[in-house]
Amino acid sequence: MNKMPDRAAATKWIPIAAVASLVLSFAVLANEQARLASLVSRYFDEAFLSRSAEYHRFKRNLFLTQTCVLLTALFLLARGPLGSWSRMALKLTRERPWLARALILGTVHSGLALLRLPFSVVRHHHALAYGLRNDSLGIYLLDWFKDFLIIGFIVIAVGLIILGLFARFPRGWTVLAAFATGFLAVAYTHFAPLFIDPLYYEFRPLDDPLLKQRLLNLSTCAGLDVQDILIADASRHSESVNAYVTGIGATARIVLYDTLLEKFTPNEVAIVLAHEIGHRVRAHIPKGLLLGIAGFLIALLITDRVLGRCVRIQLRGITSRHDPALALPGYALYAVLMFAVLVPGNGISRQLETEADRTVLELTGDPGTFIQTKVRIAKTNLSEVLPPAWVEFVLYTHPSIARRILMAEDYRNDRSHPARPCSDNRIGK
Repeated sequence: MNKMPDRAAATKWIPIAAVASLVLSFAVLANEQARLASLVSRYFDEAFLSRSAEYHRFKRNLFLTQTCVLLTALFLLARGPLGSWSRMALKLTRERPWLARALILGTVHSGLALLRLPFSVVRHHHALAYGLRNDSLGIYLLDWFKDFLIIGFIVIAVGLIILGLFARFPRGWTVLAAFATGFLAVAYTHFAPLFIDPLYYEFRPLDDPLLKQRLLNLSTCAGLDVQDILIADASRHSESVNAYVTGIGATARIVLYDTLLEKFTPNEVAIVLAHEIGHRVRAHIPKGLLLGIAGFLIALLITDRVLGRCVRIQLRGITSRHDPALALPGYALYAVLMFAVLVPGNGISRQLETEADRTVLELTGDPGTFIQTKVRIAKTNLSEVLPPAWVEFVLYTHPSIARRILMAEDYRNDRSHPARPCSDNRIGK
């Protein structure tokens, strides 16, 4: 008769395997960091790296300081006399609970915006000092005010939906709120190119016929029916180069900054366009919407528990689920959850950006121009090409420039790629 293996003898290998796996992971990470550091030294000089690090270190410290100030303000508000503020809001709005909620949400949004304003002005001045912006403080503040109104409208609208449904439907409100806010998110994504984006930029069609045709050929080769490519007059505000995709359905479009056309070669413009094509062909905007709605549903479930507890313990004078003062702990929870989803949200964003970069290489088969373009973008935008690992992990929505270049070098060294379907449509071919 065979004896059963000694369970203790078998399980003793688990911590050993875990330690070995951890050591191997650190070895892989160390090797990757060494490759990235070597790559950075080949493509960028010390003067640029020092200036970039200085610029971003100041921005990061400013962001962390602003975050501490805002979270402290929200903490103090949530610990204030909520019941008294609720009665005051109801009195001012003649006992209309929905209007009292809107008043409280608008007041909090305005107060926090004013707290952020000095930090925004410092950021503008900092970018001016490094030659990354060219707009006056007046123009910058006008854009800030537009942001204030648009974001304020969204905060109040979403807040009223959540608080109203929480009050009226104690059991199924989270699902209703997810559907309602999901509909608003889709509507905003659809209509923003028509009504929001023109508040910040003027748009014109690409007027270089040869460049336009070749860029459209690249889009067609990728399977996209792109009717037009728009140019935004970003040079009125900034010296940075960029491009983006926006909209869904009939409003989907690809936008290039005019600074990109002015400063970059046609080959490099094609690489940038191919990246935006990558977002379109991989349906990143619809995927992002679905992931956002799913994440928001989880946030609503947390909100249900937190606001429900505020009512049960009658937090600082809150009397019922209908109490307008629930807007204050609700807003504070929103701010905390926004920081809580920063890491997973940015991780997903970096994954989508990596997919778009892979699409560039697959469409064009041109890692050389890809690398050249990323280097020039980094130098033009004063990018932090290899930030500290924790900074990239927590704060970056895109992979670092060094990581993107490394991917292109690995692609160039790999000889097993399939046919390059759009390489003949590459600008300059």
